[in-house]
Amino acid sequence: MKKYLLLILLILNLTAWPTSAHMITTHMVGSSGGLEGPELIQDPGIEGTYADYWTDNSTPTTNERNDVQVHSGTYAGHVVGNSANDGALQQATKTFSVTNGQQYRIRAWVYVVSGTCDIRDNGGVLDFSMSTAVTGSWQYLTTTAPGLSTGTDRIKITIYPGESGEFYFDDLSIKAIY
Repeated sequence: MKKYLLLILLILNLTAWPTSAHMITTHMVGSSGGLEGPELIQDPGIEGTYADYWTDNSTPTTNERNDVQVHSGTYAGHVVGNSANDGALQQATKTFSVTNGQQYRIRAWVYVVSGTCDIRDNGGVLDFSMSTAVTGSWQYLTTTAPGLSTGTDRIKITIYPGESGEFYFDDLSIKAIY
């Protein structure tokens, strides 16, 4: 009983006087269980200077930050391409670290206008792929994948091989699962 009373007093103290001395780091519990570590994607909501985070993959007609279709915030990535693999690639300076054997949860929101949007790793250190051809509304994509080796990787978001298309992407996430 004393432990519960002490816990209640501690919670009341933390909520009544939020100061830096009372800061607590929290981790989200994923829908399939397991604590999630911190976000590994830099600028996951596409709100920063787009060219600082994304570059062309192959030769898309359009690869830009746009405010036409947005899942959350003010901006989303926008890609228009005429051939397979046209899309957006994380800048080489914006890689994320992967640990061999560690499980990771990957999430993204995609709005497909035409074609098929394919999201995958670019380096093979974290081997995953997600895609959708559902058009006209935001689609939530999620998967888990193990680190195949220790190193760095980055994301590419492209038009599925053999197609042309247009899509928007927003709210990307990669987090380790503990």
